[in-house]
Amino acid sequence: MTNTQVKICWLTGCYFRRTESIKKICDGIKGYELYVYDNDVSAEYIEQQIMNHSLFVDKRIFILNSLPQYGNSSQVSNKKWSEIFKNTPNDCVIILNNIDPVKHEKLYKYVSSIGKVINYNQFLVKADAINWIISGTESIGKTILNDDAELIVDMIGEEYKKGVDLEKLYISFYKVRNYVGTHKKITREDIVKVADKYNNFIIWDLFNAIDDKNCIKCISLAKDYYNDNKNVKESIQYIFNMLLWRFRLFLTLKEIKSYNSRLSENDIIEKMNTLYKIKRKGFGFYTSYTLDLDKEEKPKPMYTSFVVSSAMKSFYGNPSSLDKYDRKILFLAVKSIEESLLKIRNSNTEIDSILMLNLFFMLMCGIFQDNILSKIRRFEND
Repeated sequence: MTNTQVKICWLTGCYFRRTESIKKICDGIKGYELYVYDNDVSAEYIEQQIMNHSLFVDKRIFILNSLPQYGNSSQVSNKKWSEIFKNTPNDCVIILNNIDPVKHEKLYKYVSSIGKVINYNQFLVKADAINWIISGTESIGKTILNDDAELIVDMIGEEYKKGVDLEKLYISFYKVRNYVGTHKKITREDIVKVADKYNNFIIWDLFNAIDDKNCIKCISLAKDYYNDNKNVKESIQYIFNMLLWRFRLFLTLKEIKSYNSRLSENDIIEKMNTLYKIKRKGFGFYTSYTLDLDKEEKPKPMYTSFVVSSAMKSFYGNPSSLDKYDRKILFLAVKSIEESLLKIRNSNTEIDSILMLNLFFMLMCGIFQDNILSKIRRFEND
């Protein structure tokens, strides 16, 4: 169905996807007059403009960002709009832009029968968000590594049970794309430089603060992050999930090294590449898990070679991040994060989430290690 065959189009959902669709519709029509109406005009005026024919162009496009009501009855109003849409002149295309379909349920169903309705998803699962970055980069003639595409996604994080906000992702990608200019490759350095402008992108600084056992800085960084977000619990869950990802890697590397201390770095990387990412679909009883595959239908490793190598490398004579922890503390870290996440999901207060995160920082910074699990479990009974 081409743009010229559709006279009525109802768009909802993700802002920039709607904007793209409107641009495609306009680009597909040669010689048109554009009318954009918000809530500052009456329904009668819009009707008059739609029914009038232009003497100068072959097509007219109306973008309605609001749908004014006829009279005092929504039922009468929807019926009137249905008549207008039914009798829309052939030279006219009407775009209903992000008008609530629930509020106008019957009208929405009617438009779906005579025109086109599109609802763009606001959220993507992380794997799809990474692929979206890679595809978007290729579409503008540039390249980006999978790890670096994932870093852009991590700049904004995931919302609990929703996923990655596509609008935020678009803005982040747009900034990185503009920053690199005419360069053909988007690098990690480019992304980090742009990320420095995000007040809530603290996870890498947080990793370094934990490695340096700077508890005050850890608490301060985390506080800045969850205070900048609407949902404190979701923000802390995101921090915990990133920490779990990192310390599971460290614990796995320690176990591999202790099992065979003669393994080279390349041998360890090869073994780690056999740990594959799992993709989840659905929630609750409808949850299913499958291997997360790349474009070549090959399983994606849980930890890339770059990530594994970076954990084991020392810089400027300093010990590597991995060497700063022993097996006991790594086991306590993973176990305490897992139990903290369970408690947070069952908790009704934000203060419990904050206290458990601060307890974890004190554990990792050496303030105390004894009875950490009992302290976390105590939240269940308090």
